[in-house]
Amino acid sequence: MNIRRFLGLGCFFTLLSLFSTGWSESTPQSLAGKWQVQLDPKDLGLSQDWLNPKTPFDHFINLPGTTDQARLGTPCHTAPEISKASLAGLVRNFSYIGPAWYRRTIDIPKDWEGKRTTLFLERVIWESRVWLDGKEIGKQNSLSAPHEFDLTSVTPGKHDLLIRIDNRQQFDVGRSHAYIEDTQSIWNGIVGKIELRSTPLVWIDQIHLNPDPAKPSLEIRIGNRTGKAGSGNLLLRIAGGKSAADKSVPVKWDAQGGTVTQPLDFAGKLPVWSEFHPNLHQLSLTLKSE
Repeated sequence: MNIRRFLGLGCFFTLLSLFSTGWSESTPQSLAGKWQVQLDPKDLGLSQDWLNPKTPFDHFINLPGTTDQARLGTPCHTAPEISKASLAGLVRNFSYIGPAWYRRTIDIPKDWEGKRTTLFLERVIWESRVWLDGKEIGKQNSLSAPHEFDLTSVTPGKHDLLIRIDNRQQFDVGRSHAYIEDTQSIWNGIVGKIELRSTPLVWIDQIHLNPDPAKPSLEIRIGNRTGKAGSGNLLLRIAGGKSAADKSVPVKWDAQGGTVTQPLDFAGKLPVWSEFHPNLHQLSLTLKSE
């Protein structure tokens, strides 16, 4: 097994640490396009068998997108007069606060069998719940990070994917710019990437860069869905300008995965970034299991 991951270290050694997730070895399968959609203002979907793949929805929507782009919700009126509320901040053409259900058929490739499969949803307000063929996969709740769901148990072939997005306030965050009409506004939908992703059952899960100029280092989290401990080698390469440095590090992980801390001193003293000398470095990591 060979897993590779790249990081561009453009702001290396600034106070901003780098934290990344959601990488895929195989080419991601985009789910952008036409979806069925059903608004649920009375919160009845869970009790009225909307989980059943045979339950028809009334409308269609193009995702990435929002319900108001599909002209669903309460229209914003400027006649017979313009209200103070319509001028107080950003106003969507069709506003909607509440659950909305999104459905489509997905097709899992044959060569993804035996691999880790995930659903990646980018830019969701606020809570998302996912069902596959009527079985609930999980729930995510974040205003700032992508929502990811593990679909590893899915078999190759066609399946019914159902996503319920609830953009009602889930807990008090004050007048946060992430949930207020004055800034980005409050939408229902998915406005970023919508993808199925595949990796081996042992994968590079997260990478955290400590940008201390004196002692730069990486913290690498290895994910493991095999249920067994294992070992391998982590190959690191730093390239920038006319130079490059490589290192191979033996690594081990237990049945749940593991964490590796690796100093970057093998690359020598790397020139730092500044507005006058914007030095760039590219770091690549490859995990090879035994």
